Amino acid sequence: MTSNILGKCKYCSTIFRLRFQVGYFNIPVYFRCPNCYVDIEGIINIDQESPNIIPDIRNFEMNNSKMGEEEYIIEQSVEFPQRKLYKVNQSNSNDMITPFIRTCSNIGFTEMQREYLKINLFLEFKDNLFKNINDLNRLFNNNKLDIVKTKLKEIYSDKKIISKLDVIIAIRHMHIKGIKYLLKEETLNSYIKLKEEIFNLFYKNNNGMIEFIKHLDEVNVFDKATNKLMTLISDFYNIYEKLLPIIIAVNTNTFENINKSEYGISTIGYSELEKFYTQSYETILDYVDILIGLNNISVRNSYSLIPDSVTIFNDFYSMENTDKKIKKLDALLENEPFSYGIILNNRIRNSIAHYNVKIDYNNQLITFIDKYNGIEKKENIYYIEFAKMCLDNLYSCQYLYEVIYQLSQLKYISEGEKPNFLYDKNNNE
Repeated sequence: MTSNILGKCKYCSTIFRLRFQVGYFNIPVYFRCPNCYVDIEGIINIDQESPNIIPDIRNFEMNNSKMGEEEYIIEQSVEFPQRKLYKVNQSNSNDMITPFIRTCSNIGFTEMQREYLKINLFLEFKDNLFKNINDLNRLFNNNKLDIVKTKLKEIYSDKKIISKLDVIIAIRHMHIKGIKYLLKEETLNSYIKLKEEIFNLFYKNNNGMIEFIKHLDEVNVFDKATNKLMTLISDFYNIYEKLLPIIIAVNTNTFENINKSEYGISTIGYSELEKFYTQSYETILDYVDILIGLNNISVRNSYSLIPDSVTIFNDFYSMENTDKKIKKLDALLENEPFSYGIILNNRIRNSIAHYNVKIDYNNQLITFIDKYNGIEKKENIYYIEFAKMCLDNLYSCQYLYEVIYQLSQLKYISEGEKPNFLYDKNNNE
């Protein structure tokens, strides 16, 4: 069902009606007053045990306004795209359609129920098991193996955890148990394919792969990359609820059906999206050379041989140590086998880096301006599209994490370790 809260801007007294979908989650609120431009943000707390609705919204004052006296209306919902802020005289019959009904008409009620189940299972994982994963990764990377094994044996009392190989398999298994509720099924299936591709390459070009793995180990990539990627994944999980409309739309293949000029998200501000996008983008650039190295082995038989079309670098080492990280992407050729997990937009990254960004807060439209050699190029995208790009970056980080995990397995296998930890391979785990 939907409910309404009326109130006014603390500074200019503009009257708003917040029309929100009452569901299972507290509702983050973020919009900008169109008259005085202050940010109005906070949360609508939904008490699941009673009919109480408790707003805690900065720069928004509850008053004695009545329905019909509002100047602007904005929809609020955690799970569904919402109609953007609009003047009352621009209202139409769609005001009677709830975000839930609007979304179900696109994806179907049964599919929506499946998404609700996945959301609840993922939140349970995020609030419980995932906290252990970050701690265990840090302990493992700081050589506290005995502590890690003891904790893992408490979680997996029926499994054998003896070697370092067992430890990384167990930690990754913990993560897959939760992230399978976030990712699309085809993405999970692609990880099975990825393992086959990397292991087949290891058997086909054993010397080349061992040489590459040794190099990565010497420059401490395994520990550094795992820590950094898991930190970013954790950062995304912290804004997970605010991005549910995008996650649900992507998982149900309905994102392209959203009328992005009329519907958006009012649960998160630009600054939060920009922070995650920028940090994830830079981290992907830090470790994209791992994928380039695998492509080099697969196509050119040595990780040190970069594509002939790349003239800015002499070899893999000059690329790996460049201070122009964005140029690494020139060596990540789209048609090569390990490039498919990365989607990046250089123009948007450059605009953010040079603070050339303009935002229309009411229409949730972002203009990124990229200036290079006196030429100005603009790219307009909506909040909801920028949020989708953050989700794409999460997928890229998860893809890199999975690649590093598979290479870590091969590192320990090549050192003579054998896996003792077994799990159900028929359950996408």
